[in-house]
Amino acid sequence: MKRSYCWSIMVGCVFFAVVSVSLSFTKDAVQETVMGESKFELLEDDSYNQFGQSAEEVSRASGGAWSDTEFGPTIYQKGYWRYTPQLNAPATPPSGATITYLTWQWSVVNYRSDLLVQICNDPVTHCLDVSSLGIGGTNAWDGWPANTNFKIRFGIAGTGTITPYIYGQNDTINVSWEY
Repeated sequence: MKRSYCWSIMVGCVFFAVVSVSLSFTKDAVQETVMGESKFELLEDDSYNQFGQSAEEVSRASGGAWSDTEFGPTIYQKGYWRYTPQLNAPATPPSGATITYLTWQWSVVNYRSDLLVQICNDPVTHCLDVSSLGIGGTNAWDGWPANTNFKIRFGIAGTGTITPYIYGQNDTINVSWEY
């Protein structure tokens, strides 16, 4: 009798510890905004593709490049944008350096076709819809300062909860710049 009682207490404590740890990961400090309340300009760009840069873009991007990877958010409710942590430009681009090309890669577990994905500068004033391409490249930020920070945001229009949750994975931005 005593053994099963002790075993129950140990299992209960382990369960509580696992639940506590998993809750600490799901209650992250990811930025969230209501989808209809976002004020930004949606960038238009038909030049991005799944295969990368053209020869012209490679030669123009001789100044340098930076890259950052962050873990994507968990999407559990419709009607809200959930953001990656800021994808930060390092201090290496010199003053006056400009972006020539940007590539990205995003992925999720439990993908659904109504998932909206946008790359945005931070603070958010301009966004590019990349919902249909988990990996690609664009010149939509051509000429922007090379030290521009970015975020990738994810959302599903509507209201209500999402089942199963969509779990963000590694999300990467690569920025080529010239001086």
